[in-house]
Amino acid sequence: MTTIDHREVEEGQVQTPSPDAASVPPAGARRPIIRLAVLGLILIVACVALVVLAFQLMRSSRSGPIEVEVYPGAQIVQQGQTPNSDDRTFQTASSVREVYEFYAARLGAEDSRGCRLMQDEQTGLDAAKCVVDNSQDEIVHDMLITIDAIEGGASIRIERRWGGN
Repeated sequence: MTTIDHREVEEGQVQTPSPDAASVPPAGARRPIIRLAVLGLILIVACVALVVLAFQLMRSSRSGPIEVEVYPGAQIVQQGQTPNSDDRTFQTASSVREVYEFYAARLGAEDSRGCRLMQDEQTGLDAAKCVVDNSQDEIVHDMLITIDAIEGGASIRIERRWGGN
């Protein structure tokens, strides 16, 4: 143990012992930790920004109706529209099967998505439905085409919805 003479203290000659060099990390050793922390924070902010951007792109891609061709020669007989939907009905002299084939060629023919030909249970006549649903989360983006037999041809109803909260 070191003894200190009071005279040395008064004259300012006593020096405090310096800490052991091994116990204090060099200044450069602390910088990589700070750099890693800053880099991690930048990566987190970048990932959050990418998620927000992707969500906004998805939302904007569903802000209007799904585009679809109207069957050639079909005449519009009824239509309605709201800010996030529209509903149009057409008539044609073509058969349900011909209209079905037109839309199936464009939208596919699957059970859950696309077009499906069936028989109306009440009349026994051909009928068809085509479904396209691009909805995601709370953003609606779908279309339903209903093709029914009418006297002298087919009725085509196209219902589209888009947008959301």
